[in-house]
Amino acid sequence: MKKIILFTAVLFVLLGCKKEEDTFCSGAVVQWGGDPAADGLGWFLVTDSVNHVFYIPQNLPDSLKIDGQAVHVCLYKTKENFYCECPGPYKKYHITSITKR
Repeated sequence: MKKIILFTAVLFVLLGCKKEEDTFCSGAVVQWGGDPAADGLGWFLVTDSVNHVFYIPQNLPDSLKIDGQAVHVCLYKTKENFYCECPGPYKKYHITSITKR
């Protein structure tokens, strides 16, 4: 019986942990995409890469909500979607760490 309880506890811990490879880090720039109530994107991040991929963060700190602010950010994709009058929906991302550059 103790082995079953121990196995179940270990299984919950392993399933509850976010996989390391799900988190990625990048240089990015914070941008304001307009009021979401008026079909804007709100605050989003644009990567420094050639493709300029953008991410909609769930938890961007107020102290970094500065249009054009360069940051280094680590985040992962959530199951939550962002809906707008645009091709999409887009996935929202959770920030695990973010610092000014």
